[in-house]
Amino acid sequence: PVTFLLGLGKLSGAFSLKGYCKGSEGYILKLEPKAADSSIQSFILLVQQSDLTPRAARVTDLSGNETSISLRELKINAG
Repeated sequence: PVTFLLGLGKLSGAFSLKGYCKGSEGYILKLEPKAADSSIQSFILLVQQSDLTPRAARVTDLSGNETSISLRELKINAG
Protein backbone atom coordinates (compact mmCIF):
# COMPACT_ATOMS: atom_id res chain seq x y z
CA PRO A 1 0.00 0.00 0.00
CA VAL A 2 2.88 2.43 0.55
CA THR A 3 3.65 2.27 -3.18
CA PHE A 4 0.14 3.51 -3.88
CA LEU A 5 0.52 6.40 -1.44
CA LEU A 6 3.73 7.37 -3.21
CA GLY A 7 2.04 7.26 -6.60
CA LEU A 8 3.96 4.20 -7.80
CA GLY A 9 1.02 1.81 -8.14
CA LYS A 10 -2.62 1.74 -9.23
CA LEU A 11 -5.23 1.22 -6.55
CA SER A 12 -7.87 0.24 -9.09
CA GLY A 13 -5.71 -2.58 -10.40
CA ALA A 14 -4.91 -4.13 -7.02
CA PHE A 15 -7.93 -3.29 -4.83
CA SER A 16 -11.72 -3.24 -4.97
CA LEU A 17 -13.75 -0.57 -3.21
CA LYS A 18 -15.91 -2.34 -0.61
CA GLY A 19 -17.40 0.74 1.03
CA TYR A 20 -16.90 4.38 1.87
CA CYS A 21 -18.27 7.12 4.08
CA LYS A 22 -17.72 10.81 4.64
CA GLY A 23 -15.84 11.60 7.83
CA SER A 24 -14.90 14.88 9.47
CA GLU A 25 -11.48 14.83 7.77
CA GLY A 26 -12.52 13.57 4.34
CA TYR A 27 -13.67 10.36 2.70
CA ILE A 28 -12.86 7.02 4.32
CA LEU A 29 -12.47 4.26 1.73
CA LYS A 30 -12.47 0.55 2.57
CA LEU A 31 -10.44 -1.38 0.02
CA GLU A 32 -9.88 -5.13 -0.31
CA PRO A 33 -7.22 -6.79 -2.46
CA LYS A 34 -8.30 -8.37 -5.73
CA ALA A 35 -5.56 -11.01 -5.64
CA ALA A 36 -6.41 -14.14 -3.65
CA ASP A 37 -2.76 -14.58 -2.62
CA SER A 38 -2.41 -11.08 -1.15
CA SER A 39 -0.89 -10.72 2.31
CA ILE A 40 -3.30 -7.85 2.99
CA GLN A 41 -6.73 -8.37 4.52
CA SER A 42 -7.93 -4.78 4.24
CA PHE A 43 -6.72 -1.30 3.37
CA ILE A 44 -8.50 1.74 4.82
CA LEU A 45 -7.61 4.99 3.07
CA LEU A 46 -8.53 8.51 4.21
CA VAL A 47 -8.55 11.05 1.37
CA GLN A 48 -9.17 14.78 1.42
CA GLN A 49 -12.64 15.70 0.23
CA SER A 50 -11.48 18.62 -1.94
CA ASP A 51 -8.93 16.85 -4.16
CA LEU A 52 -8.85 13.18 -3.01
CA THR A 53 -5.26 13.51 -1.79
CA PRO A 54 -4.34 10.65 0.58
CA ARG A 55 -4.10 11.80 4.21
CA ALA A 56 -3.86 8.53 6.14
CA ALA A 57 -4.00 4.78 5.70
CA ARG A 58 -4.46 1.67 7.83
CA VAL A 59 -3.41 -1.72 6.52
CA THR A 60 -4.46 -4.99 8.15
CA ASP A 61 -2.55 -8.13 7.23
CA LEU A 62 -3.88 -11.68 7.24
CA SER A 63 -2.73 -12.19 10.86
CA GLY A 64 -4.73 -9.16 12.01
CA ASN A 65 -1.71 -6.89 12.51
CA GLU A 66 -2.44 -3.25 11.73
CA THR A 67 -0.09 -0.61 10.37
CA SER A 68 -1.20 3.03 10.34
CA ILE A 69 0.32 5.81 8.28
CA SER A 70 -0.50 9.49 8.68
CA LEU A 71 0.57 12.05 6.06
CA ARG A 72 1.14 15.61 7.19
CA GLU A 73 2.44 18.80 5.61
CA LEU A 74 2.15 17.34 2.11
CA LYS A 75 3.80 19.19 -0.74
CA ILE A 76 2.46 17.89 -4.01
CA ASN A 77 4.85 18.28 -6.96
CA ALA A 78 6.81 20.94 -5.08
CA GLY A 79 9.82 20.41 -7.36
